[in-house]
Amino acid sequence: MSAGQAVRLSRALLPPLGYVKRDGTKLPGIVYIGGFMSNMTGVKATAMEQLAVERGHAFVRFDYTDLGQSVSDDGKKTYSFEQWRLDVLTVLDELTDGPQILVGSSMGGWLSLLTALERPDRIAGIITISVACGFFPRFASSLSADVSKIFEQRCDLSVRNEIHCFLYYSSVCG
Repeated sequence: MSAGQAVRLSRALLPPLGYVKRDGTKLPGIVYIGGFMSNMTGVKATAMEQLAVERGHAFVRFDYTDLGQSVSDDGKKTYSFEQWRLDVLTVLDELTDGPQILVGSSMGGWLSLLTALERPDRIAGIITISVACGFFPRFASSLSADVSKIFEQRCDLSVRNEIHCFLYYSSVCG
């Protein structure tokens, strides 16, 4: 797909995931991971797409479950940080090939770090834009036990400075 048209990925028991995918000839590809309550039509998402296309890189931007073009037909919305984390993994696993650079804005910065922990072999780099350090403590209780365990193994939770955790992740995943 190269026209930049929004389409929807069907998923069992979940609303379809709305996304835009652009083909490219250069690796790594780029995945844009938006902020809290953002959608894929925002200025940062579309500007990142334009940059990727101009430079020949594959690119994907998407709407999280229950936002934008990823809303169920019944209109019910059950926002969940854990589901949004799974959305990022779905995009990475089903819509991209090869190594990817994750570009996360605000909450998307945290999601990019969590994604890198779960798929380190797929990540060529991480760029965060105004990463929302406060999101992890706020949503930590909603993460699965497996993800919480990975986080605990790689970051000293007794250190309250989220920047320390971010730098540690960068050194582990970079």
